[in-house]
Amino acid sequence: MHGENNESLVIVDADAIIALSSVSDANHEKAKRILHTLSTSQAATLFPTTAICEAVTVLRGRLNKPDDASSIIKKVQNGDFPVQAVDQEILLSAATLFKPLASKKNTLFDAVVAAIAKRLNADAIFSFDGWYRKIGLTLTDDLIAKMSSDICSSISWRKSIVQQPQTQQTPRKGNTTSQAFNDVLSSLLAVVKKLIQDFSALVIVFIFILFILAFLLLRAINSDYTYSVVVTFLFMFLSLGLYFKDKSIVKAIIAFSVGIFTAFTVTWNGSTFTIFVISFILLFVILFLLECVRRAANVEEKLTKAAIAYISDITTNKKDLKEVADIVAQQQHNNIGLLSIEKVYDAILCFAYHKIPKSRMIRLITALSYIHPMTKVDVEQLLILLKNIHYVSQTEEDLEANILTLHQCFPDAQSTPSGLVTLLNEALPIAIENEIEFGVFTNTMLTYLSRGYTQTSIVEHLSRQFTKKTP
Repeated sequence: MHGENNESLVIVDADAIIALSSVSDANHEKAKRILHTLSTSQAATLFPTTAICEAVTVLRGRLNKPDDASSIIKKVQNGDFPVQAVDQEILLSAATLFKPLASKKNTLFDAVVAAIAKRLNADAIFSFDGWYRKIGLTLTDDLIAKMSSDICSSISWRKSIVQQPQTQQTPRKGNTTSQAFNDVLSSLLAVVKKLIQDFSALVIVFIFILFILAFLLLRAINSDYTYSVVVTFLFMFLSLGLYFKDKSIVKAIIAFSVGIFTAFTVTWNGSTFTIFVISFILLFVILFLLECVRRAANVEEKLTKAAIAYISDITTNKKDLKEVADIVAQQQHNNIGLLSIEKVYDAILCFAYHKIPKSRMIRLITALSYIHPMTKVDVEQLLILLKNIHYVSQTEEDLEANILTLHQCFPDAQSTPSGLVTLLNEALPIAIENEIEFGVFTNTMLTYLSRGYTQTSIVEHLSRQFTKKTP
C-alpha cells in the first residue's frame, strides 16, 4: 500500500528518529539529508508507536539527553510525526521475524518495524541498520539511489557536463550520439559566450592578433616553402594533441619548438623564420584560449555538481551559489584575500555537499582566502577544517568568533601550519560531538602543544578531558 498519488511510503525506525533529534549523533547530518530528499520527492513517512517509544527511552536513559527526548514527545503531540499503530496482527508477524538467539542488536522493536513495512508494502525503511536488507527489505539509501539513478547516470563527474533541461522531456532511445554531440557543443558555446561577456576586450585582442598573423603568414608563403608550412602546421597539430593529453602549455610549446628546429634542416632565411615565429605565436594564442575554455568548463562543472547537491532545486541552487562566487570575486577584486577562482569553486562544491547556508559559506570562503596564502596548507585540508568550524559554531556570532580564534592559533601554536591543521581536523570532531566551545577547546590544545605532547597523545588527552560520560 502506498500513500496518496502513489508516492513512496517509508517506515521510520528508532535509530533514524534519534539521529534526527540529536545533533551529536554520528548520523545526524546524513539523516537530515535523507529526510530532505524524502520531503522534496513527496514521500510519505510513518512512525511506528514502538519506534517512537524506543527512541525516547534510549535518549532519556542510555544517552542521557532529556531535551532531545522531550523534543520527540512535542513533535508527536503537535502531529509532526504521522503515527502508525501496532496491533496484534503486526505483533504476531514481528514475533515470527524476531530471533531471540541471534544478534543482540536486532530487537523485537526492529522486527515490528519490518512487519509494518511488509504489511503495508512500504518502499523503504528509514534506518541505518543493515539487518533489514538481510530479510529482503529496502533502506532509504537504496530508495534514494534508485530515485536519482536517471539523473546520476546522465552526468559524467570526471569528463563532461550534461545539463538537465528545465522541463521534463521524454528521452529518445535513438540518435544518442548526435544528442551527446549537441550537448557538448551547447556547453562549449555557453563557455565561449561567458568568455565574451567577462573578457570581451581580451577576446577582441586575440581575434585581432589572429587576423594579423594570418595576413603575415600569407605574405610569407610562396611556392618554395609549401613543405615548411605543412611541417609547421603538422607540429602545431601534434603539440595541440599533447596539450589535450597533459593539460600543460609548457610541454606543448617545448614540443613544438623542438619539432620545428629538428624538421627545418634547411638553411634559415627570412621566410622560414617568419613562418616559425608566426606559427609559434599562433600556437600560443590557441593554447591560451583552450586553457581559458578548459578552466571555464571546469568551473561550470563544479558549479553544476554543487547545485545538484545543495539545499533546493538545481536552478535555485545555481543562482544562489553563483551569487556566492560573485560576492567572493568582488572581495578578491577589492584585495580582501587572495584565492584563485578554481579554489573558490572547490570550496563552494565542498560546502554545498554539507548544505552550509549561503551567508556562512561566504564567510568561510573569505576565511579560506586569508588562511590559504598565509599558511600554504593544502586547500582540501583547510576545507575540512572550516567545515568542522561550521559544525562547532551554533550561531553567526560563534562562527565569527571562532574564525578569529583560528587566525590567532597559527602564530600562537608551536607547530607548523600544516601540522596544526592536521591536528585540528583530527581533534575537532570531539568538540563537535560534545558541544565544546571552540575557544576553550583550542586553548587546551595549544597548551598541550606548548608542553611538547605528540599529536596522537594530544588527541587522546582531549578525548578523555572533553568526552561526556554517560551513566
